[in-house]
Amino acid sequence: MRIVVDATIEPGISAAGINLGTPVAEILRDNSELLEEQPTLGWSAIRGPFVTLSVRHGVVRQILVHGGYSGRIKGLVGLGSSVAQLTALLGAWSEGAYGNEIDIPVLPGVFFETEPPGPRPPEQAIIVRIGVCSE
Repeated sequence: MRIVVDATIEPGISAAGINLGTPVAEILRDNSELLEEQPTLGWSAIRGPFVTLSVRHGVVRQILVHGGYSGRIKGLVGLGSSVAQLTALLGAWSEGAYGNEIDIPVLPGVFFETEPPGPRPPEQAIIVRIGVCSE
């Protein structure tokens, strides 16, 4: 199972051509560029240039896309989109559990991370990471 840098992001299901629940051994076999980190408290991370996978009990539990990843949600929102574009296309947002995290209440199974706070208003912040997780 190869990582696909432009695969559609499907909230609660998949990103980068990888489905949540996929055995990590299948992914590592076909993607030599990925680096596996040592497990901590039962979780481990698999890191690559465009994707980070959170793994528990040998299966993918969360997919985080970043870097030059070009896949989009519904063909509309992706890395580089602004919070204002996200809101216009997918609906109102709320602050997530961590720092620069944004959740879309009507779109479970996905979260967005923006660039660190700076001189621009929050609605102009740029999305730099998109995470797919189970609802």
